[in-house]
Amino acid sequence: MEIVAVLSAVAAGLLIIKEKPRLTGLITIAYLAALIYVTFLMRLHMSQKEGLFEPFLTVIKMARGAENLIQHLTSGTRFNGEILDVLREILINISIFIPFGYLLPSITDKINTRKKVVLIASCCSVLIEVVQQISKLGMMDLSDILNNTLGALIGYGLYKRILNSSATQCRSEEDHGK
Repeated sequence: MEIVAVLSAVAAGLLIIKEKPRLTGLITIAYLAALIYVTFLMRLHMSQKEGLFEPFLTVIKMARGAENLIQHLTSGTRFNGEILDVLREILINISIFIPFGYLLPSITDKINTRKKVVLIASCCSVLIEVVQQISKLGMMDLSDILNNTLGALIGYGLYKRILNSSATQCRSEEDHGK
């Protein structure tokens, strides 16, 4: 259910920006506030303070979950659903950075290449992971950085696609107006 809410919010924000570009700054501020809430503030009330350094925890969980699924399919052992939890976590980590990749080139012309978006997104993701580690509000997982960066790359791809389709539409309208 979380993933549906996250993806719906992402889609709504991107559609609003496409239709009303003047709201880009406001949506960027709202997105950054939501990102801070999800990555830090939401975790303050959790009783379990992790602070562990598990660089590939997601990969390890995925392997255990896959092993459980295979055992379930081949010998009928109980399916614990761990692989589904890991996939949900991966999708959330990707989806929360899609707006990041879309908004960066939307708010400044200086960030106009895939390379710049990937560099900035990965640096911000590393910063989030380090702060989570130091504050013990989560655990540092390198796969989160990779998934966040992938999300930003997807967001940048959406930005370029929408930008190109808007430019094509403008040229088409100009051609029909002549």
